[in-house]
Amino acid sequence: MSEGTFASPFFINHGNSLLQIDLWYCQLTENQLSRLSELSNLTSLSLRKVHTGQQLHFNADCFRNLKKIYLWDLPHVNQIFIHDGALLSLEHLEITGLQELRDVPFGVGLLTSLKEARFVNMHSEFARNFHKAKLDHIPNVYLTTIGK
Repeated sequence: MSEGTFASPFFINHGNSLLQIDLWYCQLTENQLSRLSELSNLTSLSLRKVHTGQQLHFNADCFRNLKKIYLWDLPHVNQIFIHDGALLSLEHLEITGLQELRDVPFGVGLLTSLKEARFVNMHSEFARNFHKAKLDHIPNVYLTTIGK
């Protein structure tokens, strides 16, 4: 994704009509994630090998109508922060293969609409910390680890 993507005629004319976006193998910056969150009708977001930073922030009021989010193979992400007021409608969270992530995303307890959380191929240290997390509000929680 280039810096001018959101200024393109497509996004200007049709951006708020998008329901789903799947981004793979691009250099998504924190600013671009914030711009994606402005797409008001977005209900599904998939990010695979797109983030180069160590932290991923979902700021207050972002992705208010998002129902599903998939975070796959973000090789450098070691912390995820969900701030109060973010992802208010989220029902399905899947985090797969984030080998540097050792803790359940900070703020997951704020996601009261969450029906399912899947953590797949996570580091064994994530599994140890996972059991300390407060996830009782989520009806379906799944965890698998890699053998490290």
